[in-house]
Amino acid sequence: KIIDWGRKNCYINDAIFHHYKKNRSRQVEKIITSLQREDTIQEQKELSRYRKEIQRGQLPYWAYDINETNYRMYGIGEAVFGKENGRKIWYPAIEHGLILYPRVWSDVQETCRAGVVTFGKFRKEVLQKELHIPVYTVGPYIQYAPDYYDAATRKAYKDRLGKNLLVFLSHSTDKADVSFEEKKYMDEVLSFRKEFDTITICTFWWNINDSFVEQWKSEGCNIVSAGYREDPFFLSRLKEIILASDMAIGDGVGTNIGYCLSLNKPFKLLELKTKVETT
Repeated sequence: KIIDWGRKNCYINDAIFHHYKKNRSRQVEKIITSLQREDTIQEQKELSRYRKEIQRGQLPYWAYDINETNYRMYGIGEAVFGKENGRKIWYPAIEHGLILYPRVWSDVQETCRAGVVTFGKFRKEVLQKELHIPVYTVGPYIQYAPDYYDAATRKAYKDRLGKNLLVFLSHSTDKADVSFEEKKYMDEVLSFRKEFDTITICTFWWNINDSFVEQWKSEGCNIVSAGYREDPFFLSRLKEIILASDMAIGDGVGTNIGYCLSLNKPFKLLELKTKVETT
């Protein structure tokens, strides 16, 4: 009831979220500051440790301030709008990916902003019908992401990989579990070994310690991650991961395909029976 009441005014709404369990928000901000120092393209030690501590119930991974989270998610706010200059509520709310069905996510609804940013025409029509606010279409967010590496570092990384096949695994979240046809998946991907010098597995931060990721490691595959979902460098790291590839493949339709195509990288969709189940 309080949240519904707050949605009638963006300033009241912001005050409710901003002050509710503020200490938890500060703790998440400290975690973000710590994790953003790690180059998770080449090393995931700290990210792995953080995920284990979440699993043990020792650290939070989300804050109650929906306005902060909506802006920070995947580094999109900073990529599109630059360094924040003022309060979050002065910026449009952000849809966080390529969404291909007519659903509006709760974080966009609950931010109570005066506008919202999305990819393209289909989502604009869905959002305006549901929210009755201006919707701005800006295309793939990854085009706005600053470079994570300088030119010399990017070249050195690419030279080390050689001809590189990038694999996007479908991922779990705190609200959904993913399961794969593991043997078939590995057989299909490893069949490309004759064509590529390196096979790179891009894993979502939530799955960084999964046994399936360990199987890829044991096969000599290169493991990368864009980092924690609220890390301001997430999108910039993902951009470098895609740019270092010669071709991308995966088992699911999602934002990754849109980002690959926008960066001129071909994408092949594998015919696998991956299951994503809401928990």
